[in-house]
Amino acid sequence: DPASLLGAMMLAAQLGLEPGPLGHVYLVPFKREVAFIVGYKGMVDLAYRSGLVKDVATGIVFEGDAFEWREGTRPFLDHTPSGPPAEREWTHAYAVARLKTGGTVFRVIFPEDAEKAKAKSQNASSPYSPWMTDLSAMIRKTAVRRLAPMLPQSPVFARALEADETPVEPLAELEDGGQA
Repeated sequence: DPASLLGAMMLAAQLGLEPGPLGHVYLVPFKREVAFIVGYKGMVDLAYRSGLVKDVATGIVFEGDAFEWREGTRPFLDHTPSGPPAEREWTHAYAVARLKTGGTVFRVIFPEDAEKAKAKSQNASSPYSPWMTDLSAMIRKTAVRRLAPMLPQSPVFARALEADETPVEPLAELEDGGQA
């Protein structure tokens, strides 16, 4: 539906996220509408806009990598890749943010977490879905999404999280020929 595409483009513009090669937003055909999918790079960009985030990093841990983390009162995260991923399976992924206030927050996810996120995605089985075309980005996005509640939030960031992976309803004004 052209009106759904226009609605998705308008939503991207309102959020200041650009569809295309930057990976901020994916506009994916779903049935007769466009699914609006915020990429992990878009989420990271929105976190930076708060002015309170120093940096954000994501990583995927593969079999054979050195990886340790601890939560609690003395949290830490340490990942040393053992080389190119080649054909090794991934075991963990993480997102970590250093805040300008001095703290560091992180989230570690497992393959089961990514599978649950994929199962909730209405368009995951579409050949155009980033779950099919860019799995590593969706794994990283899942880690960033789990980190998001711990990051400084703006109304724009909250709106992006709300709109993520939802079909965009056609604009009423366009459906009835502008006679709303």
